[in-house]
Amino acid sequence: MPKPMIKRIIEIGIAVHNIKKMGRVLVDLLGAKEGALIEVREFDMLMQMYRIGNVEFELMEPLHQDSLIAKFLENKGDGFHHIAFEVDNITESVDWMKKHNVRVINEIPVLIDRLKAIFLDPHSFKGVLIEIIEGDPAWVENLVLPTELQNQKGNQQFGAEGILEVGIFVEDLEDAARFYSEIFSSEILTMDVEPAAVRKKIIRVGNVGLKLIEMGTEERSRWKFSGKKPVGIHFITLKVRPCSKVT
Repeated sequence: MPKPMIKRIIEIGIAVHNIKKMGRVLVDLLGAKEGALIEVREFDMLMQMYRIGNVEFELMEPLHQDSLIAKFLENKGDGFHHIAFEVDNITESVDWMKKHNVRVINEIPVLIDRLKAIFLDPHSFKGVLIEIIEGDPAWVENLVLPTELQNQKGNQQFGAEGILEVGIFVEDLEDAARFYSEIFSSEILTMDVEPAAVRKKIIRVGNVGLKLIEMGTEERSRWKFSGKKPVGIHFITLKVRPCSKVT
C-alpha cells in the first residue's frame, strides 16, 4: 500500500464568535485576501476564507448554539480548530492512515465544489484535528492556491508570505514524535532545548514543520486545575517580508 503523499498545508481552521471582527485583524495586520462569506448548513456554521501567502485561514462562526463549532467555542474559546493538508489521492491516504491505527471521522469524503475532504480523529493525532483534502481549493478570488509563496502588495509595512511551522502541545513528546514520524514518513528533528524545561521535536510534513512541544509545568498545572488538557495546536509561525509603503 503506497504511503500518503502530503503535498502542502493549505488551510488553518479557526473557530470564532465573530468572523467580521477576526477577519479585519487578518486583513489589516497581515494583508490577507478576503473570500466570500459562505453558509454551510451541513455543519450549522458560517465560514469565510482569508488567504495569507501560501495558506488559507478558514474562520468558522456557529449558526446555532448546539452546533459543533459552538460547542468547541464553549469548551475552548476562540482559537485554532484544525489544520488541513492537500494529498494526491485521498482514498489511498485514508487507507494508509487506517492501516496505521488512525481513526477516521467521516469514511465518505465531504464533497465541496472541486474538492474531497476527510477528517481524522484528533485522539489519533494527540489532540490535533487534521483534515486531508484532494482537489483544487479555490475559495479566494476563484484562484487555485499557489504552490509557492505569493508576494504581498499594499501599503502595510510588512506582508505575510506564508506559514513555516505549527506549534503543537503534546503530553508525551517521544510517543507523539514516533507516531507523527511514522504516519507522515518524516525524519524527527530534535530542537535545542530553550528554555531548559521545554522539549521540542519537529516533523516535516509537506511544506511545513510540525513542532511538537512537551507541555511544561505551567501547562500541566492548568490542566490539573481546569480539567482540560492543554494539548493541540498552540501557535503558528508566519514568514514575513518588508514591504514598501505607498504614499
